[in-house]
Amino acid sequence: MIQLFDNTPKLLKWTEILFIIFVIYTCLFLLYKTLKSKIKINFYYIAGLGLIFIIIVSLYANVYYANENWIGYWGNIAGGVIGGFVTFLGIRYTLDSVQKQERNKNFSIWVPFDTIWSTNSAAIVPKIIKELTHEVPSEQINFELILSYLNEMKQWLDESFKKYGDVVREQNPLLFHILESKSFEIKKECNEYIELINSIKEQDEMSQTDRNILQALAMSLYNSFIKVRNEIIEKIDGM
Repeated sequence: MIQLFDNTPKLLKWTEILFIIFVIYTCLFLLYKTLKSKIKINFYYIAGLGLIFIIIVSLYANVYYANENWIGYWGNIAGGVIGGFVTFLGIRYTLDSVQKQERNKNFSIWVPFDTIWSTNSAAIVPKIIKELTHEVPSEQINFELILSYLNEMKQWLDESFKKYGDVVREQNPLLFHILESKSFEIKKECNEYIELINSIKEQDEMSQTDRNILQALAMSLYNSFIKVRNEIIEKIDGM
């Protein structure tokens, strides 16, 4: 009887093993680079990867498989690998798109808070510092005016939540909690500043050291707004 097909198991050649290792390593490397960097996904990128893979497979098969079946065999492997990689890129693109949409939505609901906080802090803190400059004699410093500025700062923090708090709480409870906690931190700093001013204004004369401390605390309060803003942006980026 003539045996048409040789079904005897064959061991892989060392060149075949090296080739398989090379293909696996290349695929893993490409996946790693895709995860680590924002690769722009387009037709030319996908087609280029597929073409390179097919060329490598074809060259190897042409050398080591001089028969008519190598094209179909390696074509199936190449098609499976390329198809899987394209699917992965599609999923990655979809996830990035969803994440970008969510990020834009979070920024849009935070912008009203940022506008109120940034505008008022930039307007009020310089007024406090101006009142504490060396040109103003200690006995002429209007502590009541400074206290009114600080209370005004606390009021518009509360006002921002009255206007926009419900919207943020409904659309993103986590972001609402972050804004609420940061607002509490700033109001706590304002209250500590108010307590210090009340203790200083009861003195017969304010020392230069006390004046410097009040000026430094005013700048610290302004820097706190900047720090809070940067922290919120960072947290939104991480959502």
